[in-house]
Amino acid sequence: MFREFFLSGPRRRIAFAWAGLAIFVCHALFRAWLKFRLNEWYSGFFDLLGSASEQGSGEGEFLAEKRAAVSTELFEFSLVVLPAVFVNPLGRWVASVWRFQWRLALLKSYLVHYDVVARPIEGAAQRIHEDTQRFETGMHACVTMLLDSFLTLLVFIPVLHEVGAETNPGSPGWLIRIAVSAAVGGIGVSVLVGRKLVHLEVQNQIVEAQLRTRLVMLEQNPSSVVGAAADEADGVQPRAVSPSSAFKLLLVELWTNYRRLFREFFNFNSWVGIYDQVLVIAPYLLVAPLLFTDDPKARISLGTLTKTSNAFAHVFGALSIVTEGWAAVNDFRSTVRRLREFEDTTYERRRFDHSLLREDAITEHAPAVELE
Repeated sequence: MFREFFLSGPRRRIAFAWAGLAIFVCHALFRAWLKFRLNEWYSGFFDLLGSASEQGSGEGEFLAEKRAAVSTELFEFSLVVLPAVFVNPLGRWVASVWRFQWRLALLKSYLVHYDVVARPIEGAAQRIHEDTQRFETGMHACVTMLLDSFLTLLVFIPVLHEVGAETNPGSPGWLIRIAVSAAVGGIGVSVLVGRKLVHLEVQNQIVEAQLRTRLVMLEQNPSSVVGAAADEADGVQPRAVSPSSAFKLLLVELWTNYRRLFREFFNFNSWVGIYDQVLVIAPYLLVAPLLFTDDPKARISLGTLTKTSNAFAHVFGALSIVTEGWAAVNDFRSTVRRLREFEDTTYERRRFDHSLLREDAITEHAPAVELE
């Protein structure tokens, strides 16, 4: 799946594949930088808002100065986010074209290696058409998720260390340790709760492929589906049945599989719902009491609280991204498994056929040997 796009084909397409990857990474770097700058801006802006009570409301000069400072901060905010107005749509457009070209590369490679004589692997049409589309979508979602998480960690772990030192000088890494421990624990629970999802997704795609095939046969050759319901060995003439009867067992199998899938998703979504709420409240639970601590040296400002909350949320969210996107990861894993099965079967069959052709050619052109 990687070789077909990045290492084979016309040079122009290979160059586009690597250039698109570079643009994709640069766009992720820009998003990480934007998060960092906005976090810094929020810290200063909320500190400015919190300073409104330092002087009496009758100090007109002081209030005018603060109003001017607020206007300056808002203008700075517009300068920070203005590049995103142009960069983000352009980056998404390039990513869309790039990943679609990846899908086309897979389609062309699979069609080149497809053997119309040999019996195709189960659901071959679905694997070539729908699974390549799911691969395109899943690759973009999963790679974006993982790359954003990695770059977010690079940007915000130092920030979290800084605010950890400010809130607890004796142990500057305490917030990082809490975030890492909570995220690793969340991933472990997610893997345990969602361990059956990949297998169920694969089974679900198999049943869906069977249903799609039968429906196409019903449309193009109805008699092959509804035209022979009795056994001719019993002397009974075949009779037509209704489509609902012909599809009854397949629909029961489909519902049985979806019911298992829904049950597993219910368990998983219940766990993720609890985890999300912990993610929202955790930074405030840890740091907000320091706004009102008795020790003036340990007391923090509103801007520090906001900066801590944002940094903790970004680091915690980046570390727990696998937990948040486990359903999408499972769907992508099941798609990759089906495409790998298709590639192994199709490519291996082609290699075997070519080896036979080479052996035949060698035998045909080999010099005759006379036996005494």
